[in-house]
Amino acid sequence: MAFNPIGDTFRTRIRNFPSIVNCSAIDWFYPWPEDALIEVAENKFQGFEMDIGTKDQEAEYLKKLIRICPYIHMTVKKMCVKFEKATKRSVHVTPKN
Repeated sequence: MAFNPIGDTFRTRIRNFPSIVNCSAIDWFYPWPEDALIEVAENKFQGFEMDIGTKDQEAEYLKKLIRICPYIHMTVKKMCVKFEKATKRSVHVTPKN
């Protein structure tokens, strides 16, 4: 069963049938685009402070840190596929974890 998570119809069904949420798993059918992964990283690092020099150096380092996050996510995703092939157990990765 697949639902589009946008709109009043979906919200009504969730309210009427709470087991749809409680007894189901979410499968993401499309990979996250790089710009969305960057937005998640920017959100997670918002307010993050480092003590590595001047504010400009800190800002530059933070930009680099944010730019590496999509690479890390994609690398972990590839390793999850390898893990599933080797062990027959699936592992799912989201940008927040």
